[in-house]
Amino acid sequence: MSESALAPSVGRWRIALTGLSLALAAFLLVPAAMILVASLSGGYFLEFPPDGLSLRWYGELFDDLAWRAALWTSIQIAAGGAAIATAMGTAAALGLKRVRRGRGLLRSVFIAPLALPYIVYVLGLYNVFDALSVLGAAWPIMLGQSVLAFPIVFVTVDAMLARIDPRIPDAAASLGAPWSMVVARVELPLVLPAVVASAVFAFSFCFDEVVVALFLSGPETVTYPVKIFSAARDSVSPVVAAASSAVTVLVLLLAALFAATVRHATRRRTLA
Repeated sequence: MSESALAPSVGRWRIALTGLSLALAAFLLVPAAMILVASLSGGYFLEFPPDGLSLRWYGELFDDLAWRAALWTSIQIAAGGAAIATAMGTAAALGLKRVRRGRGLLRSVFIAPLALPYIVYVLGLYNVFDALSVLGAAWPIMLGQSVLAFPIVFVTVDAMLARIDPRIPDAAASLGAPWSMVVARVELPLVLPAVVASAVFAFSFCFDEVVVALFLSGPETVTYPVKIFSAARDSVSPVVAAASSAVTVLVLLLAALFAATVRHATRRRTLA
């Protein structure tokens, strides 16, 4: 078949895929947009379209001590979980590069948390931490969320390591540099943009995670998503929409920062 005959078919497929992509984007974004508009309601009930426009519910959100405490708790726990996941994921990616046998099996083990049902994982964590009498503390939530965020970091750093010319670390090793120096001064600086980007994405994941936090949190460790869940279950106040919109905007900003970091790193590698 000639190229001229294939061109109309390719064009139709391109239009169909573009339309499907736009439909999926609308399916994902329209509910969030509706909540955002509803959070601007001037009335006392959550409704769409809103009864007038006002920022009063955002004022109540940030004036409420309980909401501010939940936000600060989430930031602390997400930062700790992201730090653990970034350290473990980066170390695993750098270490896997030096494994000669069983690399495929180890890679499957490292990404297994992506396929693990959250509820099964959390029930196991609950039993373990309950036996240790540490339920309600912040560090069990950090540890539990870091395991779920670990594959995000590992896959991102591992992908950038695969793009590094293997002759670069080999050249450093041939000049007498020990493996620790090769990792610290050659490989790690080359994958640093991926490490930073994956840390941002891990923080976003941990901040937005609710299943682990819901099962392991206590009165002093109520996270922001758990607070939203509890408030939505108890009432239909527009303050819930304001809280949801605020966290949605935060996650979108972090995702934009992640994309910008990856784009900047790719541009630098291209220019180099």
